[in-house]
Formats: sequence, structure tokens, C-alpha cells
Amino acid sequence: RKAKREAEFPGALLDAALGVKSASAHASKKKDKEAIVAYIGEAQLRVLDATLAATFSSSRLAELMRTGTLEELQRFIEPLRASRLRKLNLVIDTSTRARLDPAEAARALGEALPDTLEEIRLEDVHPAVVDGVCRVLRNGRVRVLELPGAPGVPIPFGERFEHLTSSLLHGASLSLEQLNLDRCGLTLADVHALAAVLPKLKRLRELRLPNNDLGDEGATALAPALKFMGSMERLSFNGNHIGDAGAIALAPSLAVMGSMTTLEF
Repeated sequence: RKAKREAEFPGALLDAALGVKSASAHASKKKDKEAIVAYIGEAQLRVLDATLAATFSSSRLAELMRTGTLEELQRFIEPLRASRLRKLNLVIDTSTRARLDPAEAARALGEALPDTLEEIRLEDVHPAVVDGVCRVLRNGRVRVLELPGAPGVPIPFGERFEHLTSSLLHGASLSLEQLNLDRCGLTLADVHALAAVLPKLKRLRELRLPNNDLGDEGATALAPALKFMGSMERLSFNGNHIGDAGAIALAPSLAVMGSMTTLEF
């Protein structure tokens, strides 16, 4: 909802967010402002300015990922790189004609993701962003990771998926609570890699894997891992063409998941 509201902001207003400077703020007394600036320090003021700019310009950034030039995109990416943002929610409108190579735009975004992020929601962003996401995951702060792909023919992660699962294991095993890989074109090899990591994600409460065409083989590969996920509250498997054989394989694991409240199948 927040991303939708921001998308309706006038572009000129969002562009102006890049020019906001704390040092230009007004105070009723000059000495009060001087005291505040002195207390915070110039270095932290620059971080604050970057964080404010990144917060208010995220929808513009999402737009430029498709319609902007690389120079325009970099102008909005730089505040993100310098910020201490904790949440990032970008929804790319893939119905618009891409002016930039989607992989190039995604790599630029990934390189700028700040290490302070705790919630990452990147919808319809090219999988090339994964390298940057993995860097952030290894800091052990990320609680929410959502990387849903675009409708239609998904772009597979390829070798990047092994990098992603390794980063989940070594960086987010004690922090991740929600994982959404909707429409990501997961292969059977990806599912096996994910299954090896899932039992180590001790705080994972929500796992969403819809629309990946997992089939019975994918469901069977995931089933043993689910037995060890006692904290799981929500599982989403809809749109995966799982038949009787897959359901039978999943049933024993689902039966011992005592915290489960929502199953989408």
C-alpha cells in the first residue's frame, strides 16, 4: 500500500527529495540549530540526509529502473548507498517498455543496497540483484526477504540461487522470519538447495513458494525439511501443480508443524 501511495506522488516532488539537507532546516533560535548540528555531527547529518532522500524517492527509483537512463538511475541510487535505510520496498512496473537493460539496472541497485536493511521487498526486479542481496544477508539483520518475479515467463536465478541459499545459511539463519520466492522459476536443483537450508532458518515463520511449477518432485524434495520447522506459521504452495503424490509426501511433515495457521495449496 505504501509503495502504491508513493507511486502517485508528483515526479517533481520526488526529485526534490534528493535536495533535502538537514543543515538547511529552520529553528526558532539560531543557537538551538547550531547545538543540534554540533551534537549530531556533520558525518551523521550526511547519513540522515541520504536516508531521508532514499526513503522518499524509492518509488521514483523503481520507475527509473525501467524508464530512466543509467545516469538518472545512479542519481537516485547514490542516496540509497549512503543511507542507513532499514526497509526497502520496490515494485517494478514490467508493463512499461524497458529503456535500460533490466540486468544492468538490477546490478546497479544491488551494489547500492545498504548493509542496514532489515526488510527487503523487490518485486519484478531482475535476478541480477541477488549478488547485492546476498551481501546484505550476510550481516545477519534481514528479517524479511521477498523477491517475487514478474508474471509470465520467469527469469531463473541460475547459479545465483546457490549463492542466495549459502547467504541465507551463513548470514540470516537466526534473523530471517519471512521468505517469498513467488514466480521465481525455481528448478528442482534450486528446491534441493533450499531444502538443505530451511531447517537451519530457526526463526522462519512464513515461506511462500507459489507459482514455481514445483510439481510432485519439488514437493517431495521439500517435505523432509519441513518436519524441522516448528516455528512455521504460513506455507504457500499454490500454483505449483502438486498432485496426489506430492500431497502424500508433504502430509507427514505438515502433521507435526504445530504452529501452522495458514496453508495455501
